[in-house]
Order: sequence, then structure tokens, then C-alpha cells
Amino acid sequence: MGELHDRDDRDVREIRDAVLCLGSARSRLRLEQEHLLEDITHEKAQALWEECGYLRRHRQIQGCASAQAQVQAETRDALKCDVTSALRKIRAQLEGHAVQSTLQRSGSE
Repeated sequence: MGELHDRDDRDVREIRDAVLCLGSARSRLRLEQEHLLEDITHEKAQALWEECGYLRRHRQIQGCASAQAQVQAETRDALKCDVTSALRKIRAQLEGHAVQSTLQRSGSE
């Protein structure tokens, strides 16, 4: 009976060691899982920050392009007004010269 008792003690020790080993492995896996979840959360946060930065830059670029287009349109409109005004002045001067030429020809005759 002593031999049977020794074998039972050895089996109990092996099972206890296996349970302790599994408990330790389980703790390591939980810790590793927590670290992975933290990494994933950090990687997601980092990706979202990068996406926000991209969207800000893209929006600013669009905003700059829009503002630039508006400035160009305003400049073009201002130039049109200036050109129109200059053409009116030139036309008035030419008409004035034409009238003077006509008067001078009439007076010479």
C-alpha cells in the first residue's frame, strides 16, 4: 500500500505543478493581451491623429485654393473695371480728336 500511496502523492504533485504552470501561463497571456490591447488602442489613436492631420491639411489646401481662386476672380473683376474705364477714356479722347479734326477740316475749307 505504501507504493500506491507514493504513486498517488507523485501524481498529485505533478497535477499541482501542471495547475501552477497553467496558472502562470494564463497570467502571462492576460498580461500580454493587455499590452496588445494598449498597443492596438495606441496604434488606433495614432492612426486617427494622422488622419485628422491629413484632413486638416487637405481642408487648408482646399481653403487656400478657394481663397486663391476668389482673389484671382476679384483681381480679374478689378482689372476688367480698370480696362473698361481706360477704354472709355481712350474712346472719349479719340472722339474728342475726331471732333477737333472734323472742325479743323471744316474751318480750312
